Amino acid sequence: MYQNYIFDLYGTLIDIKTDESSESVWEKIAVFMGYQGTYISGKELKQSYDKYVKKYLSRVKNTDYPDIDITDVFYKIYKDLDTKASPKLVQHTVKAFRAITTEHIRLYPGVMDMLQELKKSKKRLFILSNAQRAFLQAEMKMLGIKNVFDEIYVSSDKGMCKPDPALLEMVLAENSLKKKETVMIGKDYATDIKGAIAAGIDSLYIHTNLSDKKAKREEATFEIADGFHEDIIKLLVLQQ
Repeated sequence: MYQNYIFDLYGTLIDIKTDESSESVWEKIAVFMGYQGTYISGKELKQSYDKYVKKYLSRVKNTDYPDIDITDVFYKIYKDLDTKASPKLVQHTVKAFRAITTEHIRLYPGVMDMLQELKKSKKRLFILSNAQRAFLQAEMKMLGIKNVFDEIYVSSDKGMCKPDPALLEMVLAENSLKKKETVMIGKDYATDIKGAIAAGIDSLYIHTNLSDKKAKREEATFEIADGFHEDIIKLLVLQQ
């Protein structure tokens, strides 16, 4: 029976829609920065952002799946514009960026009941997300699930993304988890399931509205085709 449950977050537990492509979004972020005394157009801001993301990603070594902390990107943009940006200001800017680019954010139906049932069954719960620490923790707290998890692992902290097996191996090692007692749960074959297979642990693929329909299918241990989160309990707890 599984004792340890490692969850992907966005698209698995949280239904979210963001848009970082429209010109109006970048104009709004530029306006926010203007209130801080930093003057830049939306177009210039987007160009600087893309330039530094690409530059910092190219510096990451020892992984085929690099990630960065975008607070470093916004800090560099402020610095280029001769703005003395404190860590607090950069954090506020990153959160404003997230808020402006987010169209909706909510838990999928049944997620809270499922997590509470796992906790009642004395299971250990973990998050392993390709995401930014700067807004992930705030969003988990906002949605009422932050304190449910024993530990939270974020790719921006580690400089690498799923499916790099080193991320899962880190979760296993740091929490003394036995592979045969651990399962990875996520909505993407290419990241969650592929990473679990590479790390040698079982997996559950749950198909949601944010699953990549074009991704190559990987052989998950379990599958839920309809996004019904209550089926996680049926498959992984009641039938084991």
